[in-house]
Amino acid sequence: QRLGHSIRKFSETFRDGIVKDSLLNLTISLWEKYCNNVKTIIYCLRNPIDVALSLQYQRGLSFETALRLWYVYNIRFIKGTIQIPVIVVDFDNLVMNIEFEMHYLLTELGIPTLPLDLKYFFKELEKYHINKNMQSTDLIDKLPEEIKKLYYIIRSQTFMFRETHRFV
Repeated sequence: QRLGHSIRKFSETFRDGIVKDSLLNLTISLWEKYCNNVKTIIYCLRNPIDVALSLQYQRGLSFETALRLWYVYNIRFIKGTIQIPVIVVDFDNLVMNIEFEMHYLLTELGIPTLPLDLKYFFKELEKYHINKNMQSTDLIDKLPEEIKKLYYIIRSQTFMFRETHRFV
């Protein structure tokens, strides 16, 4: 109960209603239970290999441990988001085709956009560094089966995947 109060209080401090932290995956069920001000979750799916390499470099974890963490975090997220709508964005596609992904995301959020608005947004976004190292996408099929399967299940919820795999 005390934890719920702390989470609710913390959620009220979000600037512009946005918070980003990968550790939220582990506590998302509590957020869903105690924070009625969370309207939508934008979930940025990262390639498990890129995540593992990043954790290996930044935290000194073994590649296998980092892959396992990716799996646990994503399972916890899926189990913890039952009632809050989730929009899944594929990080690899976001980097490769940012205009498409941002247009989709803003449309899903009900935010009207004009091409000029997006052009200004992309110009501003260029100021920030986005890691574009995506050599690992070709290696996904070499992952352990449970990790590969989970990655493809989550990825199937992205707009780009749904657009390119429509049933006729």
